[in-house]
Amino acid sequence: MRVTMVRKVLLYLKTEPKKRASDAWGSKAVPVQDHPEAAEGAITILPKRQELKDFDNYFLSRNLTNNKRNPWWREFWMQHFHCSLDNITIEHGNVPCTGEEDLKGESADGSVYRQEGLVQFVVDSVLTMAYSVENLQQQKCTDKEDSEALLQCYQEVTSNGKDVLENIRNVSFTGSTGEDVKFDDNGDGLGRYNVFQYQKHSDGSYHYIHIGDWVDKLSINLTQTKWPKAEVTNRSLIEPRPEVGIPISVCSEPCGPGFAKSVKGDSCCWICIKCLDYEYLKDANTCHACPTGTLPNSNKTTCLSMPVQYMQWGTAWAIIPMVFSGAGIISTFAVIVVFWKYNKTPIIKASGRELCYTLLMGVLMCYSMTFVMVSKPTVITCCIKRIGIGLSLSICYASIFTKTNRISRIFNRGLRGMTKRPSCTSPQSQLGICSSLVSVQIIGVVAWILFHWPQTILIYPDRINVILRCGASDMAQVLSLTYNTVLIALCTAYAFKTRKIPENFNEAKWIAFSMYSTCIVWCAFVAIFFGTSSADFRIRITTLSMCTCINATVILGCLFAPKMYIVCFQPQKNIRQNNSTMLGSSSMRARSLFGKAGPPGINPGDITSPSTSTVTDITLISDDQLASSDTE
Repeated sequence: MRVTMVRKVLLYLKTEPKKRASDAWGSKAVPVQDHPEAAEGAITILPKRQELKDFDNYFLSRNLTNNKRNPWWREFWMQHFHCSLDNITIEHGNVPCTGEEDLKGESADGSVYRQEGLVQFVVDSVLTMAYSVENLQQQKCTDKEDSEALLQCYQEVTSNGKDVLENIRNVSFTGSTGEDVKFDDNGDGLGRYNVFQYQKHSDGSYHYIHIGDWVDKLSINLTQTKWPKAEVTNRSLIEPRPEVGIPISVCSEPCGPGFAKSVKGDSCCWICIKCLDYEYLKDANTCHACPTGTLPNSNKTTCLSMPVQYMQWGTAWAIIPMVFSGAGIISTFAVIVVFWKYNKTPIIKASGRELCYTLLMGVLMCYSMTFVMVSKPTVITCCIKRIGIGLSLSICYASIFTKTNRISRIFNRGLRGMTKRPSCTSPQSQLGICSSLVSVQIIGVVAWILFHWPQTILIYPDRINVILRCGASDMAQVLSLTYNTVLIALCTAYAFKTRKIPENFNEAKWIAFSMYSTCIVWCAFVAIFFGTSSADFRIRITTLSMCTCINATVILGCLFAPKMYIVCFQPQKNIRQNNSTMLGSSSMRARSLFGKAGPPGINPGDITSPSTSTVTDITLISDDQLASSDTE
């Protein structure tokens, strides 16, 4: 059974370069049979032993006649010589035993007698028990004179196991081999061992080589040792095991970087436990979590601050909106230049120059805010961002609201609009209305700044990210755009309301298209902005930048591109016709009520006909004529 267990252990430890064996292994060939390469380099021990000549002489002289007192001798004799006694059939045959068989010769299986190595220990054990009992008898039974009382005393002292054990530990005598037999304080006998190593020779054979002894202390001849090449490297250790060399004799090897000791029982023995990704070694036995915003270094000996993240101008997240904004700024300046150059032409005058310039200023601010949003957050940039985003949008939508409101009041008042001029339609009045609407946004932003001064903060959405951002929360940023949402809703309502005005005044249709597009863009922005986590700050910043730029582009394309096309590429349409025919329901009603003169304050030449030589799709009500409507 013990040999079988040794062989199983060898199979389990086949890749382990260091093996130590007890005396159950010794120098036997059976444990390493079929697996010598697994046992190569193993250190084994075997108790020092000597053959007892007297035992051999006695044992070999025994036979069936002179050893009848041994109850097992007959069974041993039958099994050793494969014969039977008294008609008892044995496993290997039914040959009768003659009694003349000789133990000095070969057995039935051809083996020759050799003394078992443990005989001397059995003899010494019997002598130890005998000396112990003798000592007890001398201590407790010397005063017994009567033979019966003496016999009773002998029985009593041997029945007390505790006394017998105590005397066994105190026994000291010369053993069967001439060496001292005695026990230490723990009851262990003196250790005397031969130390062997199982080595592979150059011819490929394996043998046990005697490399040392243990007699009260270890004595090893290192020149006789031979170690195989190591096959396993423990990655949790400070240093990998050498490929060749003397193994380290320790209970537990030192833990490697990032591993803490977990001591179990004896302080010399431990297991190495790896610290988690966000932990460092506070001491040799403790892993401790790094503070927020830090990560352990490669050796996990300390925590290092993580790099702060913010939008970088060199990334695609910033380059794309900046390129888009740059193109928009150039286009806006081009429109301003064209408006300035053709400032006195009919189509420019009829478009409401003051509101157009105001609207262009808002568009320019929308494009410019992109560069602020993708910049590194500072107190200054946070303040500009808080003011600029809402202000630029409010300028745009306040201007558009003022335009749509004027168109609605002019053309959707019915008979009342034909008998009385609508008020506040002059350029000065329009600028006043627009400024009033923008001032609401300015007051709200200033109050927000005074209530919560702009600042930068670090946020930690998870253990691996540190993000620098402005102190205002995302919700506060969105709420600051609430007023602009109201303006967008009003602009969209007025654009829808004025969608069916006469074809000559269908700038309202372009305004309606731009406002529908704006609503779609902002709905997409809200979904993307609140659908991403705070760790995806680049997506949020880029989304807000592109949303603002797209709104500005829609305004630029819908409200100014048609005018630029006529001014630059069809100048023949940029003229005033003195005689024209009005089309559309509102124009016909104006003729029936006011005759050829049209509504008060508007000359027939100010409203162009849909002929190919006239300006279409643009409101052509002169600023000079509307300026007098507030005073007449």
